Amino acid sequence: MRFGDQAESMVSTRIFLFVLLVGVSLEPVFASDSDKTQTLEITRGEKLFVTDVLGAMTIALWGTQYWGYGTWEPHFTHEGWFDADSKHGGADKAGHFYATYALSHIIASASEGWGYSRQQAALAGALSGFGLHAFMEWGDAFSGFGFSYQDFTMNAWGAAAAYLLYRYPRMQEYIDFRAEYIPTFSQVDIFTDYEGMKYLLAFKLDAFSSLRDSSLGYLEVHLGYYTRGYEEVATVSPRRMVYAGLGINVGRLFSEYGHRRSGRFFHYVQMPYTYIPVERALLP
Repeated sequence: MRFGDQAESMVSTRIFLFVLLVGVSLEPVFASDSDKTQTLEITRGEKLFVTDVLGAMTIALWGTQYWGYGTWEPHFTHEGWFDADSKHGGADKAGHFYATYALSHIIASASEGWGYSRQQAALAGALSGFGLHAFMEWGDAFSGFGFSYQDFTMNAWGAAAAYLLYRYPRMQEYIDFRAEYIPTFSQVDIFTDYEGMKYLLAFKLDAFSSLRDSSLGYLEVHLGYYTRGYEEVATVSPRRMVYAGLGINVGRLFSEYGHRRSGRFFHYVQMPYTYIPVERALLP
C-alpha cells in the first residue's frame, strides 16, 4: 500500500464505500418487525447490535487488508481544516461531515423500521454512524494515515446534525445537507474525485405554508462549498469556492409524481444543473 497523496485521498473512499454498503445491504437482510414472512426472529436491539458489529468487522478486515491497519505505531496527524494550504482545501472535511450524516440517517431509518420510536432511532443512528467512523479513525492511528482530530471532529458534527434533523423532522422540511458530483473521468475512484464534488446546504421554500402551494414552493436556496485544483490531475490553480444558488426542489417533483424513494434520495444528493449559482473564490 502506498501512502502520501494517493493514500490520503482514500479517506473519503472508504467512508462513502461504507455508507453505500450499509444502505444497500441492511433492509434486505433485516426485514421489518411487521414482516410476517421473515424466518429469522431477532429483536430490534439485536438487529442494531449486529449491524454495528458487522460494520466494525468490515472496517477492521478491509483496513487490515488494504489500509495498512496494524503496520504503524499509533500516532496522530494534523491535516488542517479548510485552509488554502491543506491537502484538499477542506473538501475532505466536508466529506467526513456529509458521510457521517448520511450513514447516521441510513441506520436511523432502518432502526425505525425495526420498531424503534423516531427519537430512539435518531439517537441509535447518530451514535452508530459516529461510532463506526470513530472506529475507522482509531484504525487509522495504526496505519500511515494517522488519527486526525479534524476528521474526528467533523464526524461528530455530522452525527449531531443527523440526530437533530431526524429527531425533529420539521427541521428537515426546511433544510437538507447534500453532495453533488459531476464525473471528471480523471480517476476510477469517484468518491475522492474532489474536482467534481460539491457540498451544500439547501433551504426549501415549500416548508413555509404561505409558499407551499405557489410556484415559489418548488424552489430552494443553496449555500455550498467546493474546491478545485487540489488534485494531481487538476488543470487549474488551487482555489476554494463558496456559492449561493437558486434551484429547483427535485425531491418534491419526484415525490409528487409517485416516486417517493427517489424523492428521498434527492434529500441527500443534489442533481447537477438544476440551480443557478453565484460563486466567489476565497482568499488564500
